[in-house]
Amino acid sequence: MNNLVLAGSLVVVLLYAMGSCNQGGEKNYGNGNLDNVVVGKEPPYSGGCEDALKKLLRDPDSLQKADYRVTEASPSRWVMDMSFRSKNGFGGYGQGTATCSFDGKTYLVEMD
Repeated sequence: MNNLVLAGSLVVVLLYAMGSCNQGGEKNYGNGNLDNVVVGKEPPYSGGCEDALKKLLRDPDSLQKADYRVTEASPSRWVMDMSFRSKNGFGGYGQGTATCSFDGKTYLVEMD
């Protein structure tokens, strides 16, 4: 299990280093305005988090959103906990959790 967590963390770091989690220049998610994000609710533009999360899944098209909640919000950054279901290596669905942060330009997702 620890090897799986370490491998998942390494993938996140590599994706971030390669810039594949950077959605700021490709899509308009509020032009970096973080003022309308409320703790305890889903942010109005969480699509960048889903895009970054899909890049980490075995079957990206199998993502089923369960619950997204902002846990931290400031004028410069927000953090969101994501719970979801997706296909595992055996073809069945399993529950997953991840954390996404957004600084107005870059989405960073780390699977728990």
